[in-house]
Amino acid sequence: MFGTDERARTLRSFVLALVGTPWLLLIEPARRVVSLEATLAAIGLGAVLGVVAAIGLADVDYRDVNDVTASVVTLGCIGVATVVVWLLVPHQYLGTVLQFALAFAWAMPVTQLLYNRYRAPESG
Repeated sequence: MFGTDERARTLRSFVLALVGTPWLLLIEPARRVVSLEATLAAIGLGAVLGVVAAIGLADVDYRDVNDVTASVVTLGCIGVATVVVWLLVPHQYLGTVLQFALAFAWAMPVTQLLYNRYRAPESG
């Protein structure tokens, strides 16, 4: 089975998705479908990147990471991503960014659960 670190990480991801979903759905553009193609692309890309992020970060050990450094790096990445999204995504498609975030937020914990549950047991 999977250890307590993986279980805690997966549980935190599920709680974040559960808490974040209503908040994101309260924002009016997230409930508006601008175009079917843009919405499907945003949801598909969010799901794919959620799966990639979950598998890519599955075996990362966070015990040696300084909390302050991790917080600063996270806030910096959020700031850069916000500016990039603001510059690249046209204003009328801003709702698709929220739909992307919802797909990403749910794909990551589901993938973590499946990956940790069904991966081959490690030898040793």
